[in-house]
Amino acid sequence: DAATQGIEIYAEHSEDARLNPGKHPNIDRLIGLVERGETLRVKHVFAT
Repeated sequence: DAATQGIEIYAEHSEDARLNPGKHPNIDRLIGLVERGETLRVKHVFAT
């Protein structure tokens, strides 16, 4: 799962993110996705 891999890639900051919610918002987002078993969906919008 990509979110789990992201947490592993940033392992040096992941524990700090768990202890200090809001300090690392992108890691917080990944942790939340994993905890809730959700998938992040992104829609690419092209500028015209």
